[in-house]
Amino acid sequence: MARTLMQVRSAVAQARTRPSKRRAQAAQPVHEGLRRRRARHLMDLCRRSAQGARIGCAWHQLPKDFPPWPTVHWYFTWWHDDGTVEQVHDTLRGRVRETDGRNAEPTAGLIDSQSVRTADTVPVGTRGFDAGKKVKGRKRFIVTDTLGLLLAVHVVAANIQDRDGAKRSLLWTRLDHPGAQKIWADQGFGGRLVEWSRTILGRELEIVRKAPDPRGFQVQPKRWAIERTFSCLTAHRRLARDYETGPARSETMIRWAMIGIMVRRLTRGRPATRPGRRLLLRDVPWIRRPSLPWERPASVAGGRKEGVTDRLSYDQISNAVSGSPRP
Repeated sequence: MARTLMQVRSAVAQARTRPSKRRAQAAQPVHEGLRRRRARHLMDLCRRSAQGARIGCAWHQLPKDFPPWPTVHWYFTWWHDDGTVEQVHDTLRGRVRETDGRNAEPTAGLIDSQSVRTADTVPVGTRGFDAGKKVKGRKRFIVTDTLGLLLAVHVVAANIQDRDGAKRSLLWTRLDHPGAQKIWADQGFGGRLVEWSRTILGRELEIVRKAPDPRGFQVQPKRWAIERTFSCLTAHRRLARDYETGPARSETMIRWAMIGIMVRRLTRGRPATRPGRRLLLRDVPWIRRPSLPWERPASVAGGRKEGVTDRLSYDQISNAVSGSPRP
C-alpha cells in the first residue's frame, strides 16, 4: 500500500512538472531572442554614446537607426552613475597596453591641462576665465601613460591654476594606479606642486623644460604623447567645446571618446597611417582643365564647347600619373 501511494505521488509530481517543462522548452527560443535583442540594443547604446562624442549632435537629433533618444540618455546617465563607463574604459586600456607588449598597469605617466570654451548653456558657476590663454570656459586636467592612454581626468573652471587643479588628478592616479611612480609635466606645474607630490603622494613629478634657444617647432621629450591625446580628443566635435551642464558629465564624455579611440586601435591591429595624397586632375599633364563659364568662348566646335574634356575613369587617371602611355 505504501509503495502504491509513493508511485501515485511521484506520478502526480511528474504530471505537475511536465507542463512547466514543456512551457519552458517552448519559451526558450523566445528568451534567447530577447537576450540577443537586448545585447544588440546595448551595443547600439554603446555605439551611440561613443559616436555622440565624435559627431557632436544633440540628444534629440539622433539618427533613426539608433534607439529613442530618451532611452540612450537614460543609459548614458545610469552608466555614468554606477561606474560602468570607467570599468569599460579601464579594461580596454589594459588590453591596448598588452597588445603593445606592455604590462596592463603603467609605471609612469604624463599630466597636462587644456582650456576650452563652453556653450552658453553651461552654468556660470562651473566656468571661468583663463587669463593666460584668454579663454572663457573650463579647464581639463588629464593624466595619461606613455602611450597617451587616459589614466585620470578632472574638469574644473578655467580660472583654476595648474598647480592647484592638478592635485586631484594626481591623487586619483596615486590611488587607482599605485605602480605609476613618476609623472612628467610642463613648466606650468612647477613650484610647490613638485614638493607636494613628493611629500604627500610619494611620487616624483619631473618638469620637462624647453630648450634655452628654441627655433621653430620642437617636439618635447616624453610629453608629446599627451599632446597627441589632446589633439585626438579635440577632433571629436562634442569635445571641441564643452557643452555639458556638469563637469562630471564632461569627464564621462571624454572617457567615451577614449573608448572609441581604443576600440579603433584594437580593431586596426597596426599603427595608424595617414591617407595618401589625393589624386587631382592637375597631376595628369595631358588633361586640359575645364574652362570656367566666363572663360569659354561663345563659339561651339563640333557640337561641344572648347576646353571641355571627356570624362575619364579613375584607372585611366592613375595610369597617366604612374607614367603609363596615354590611352
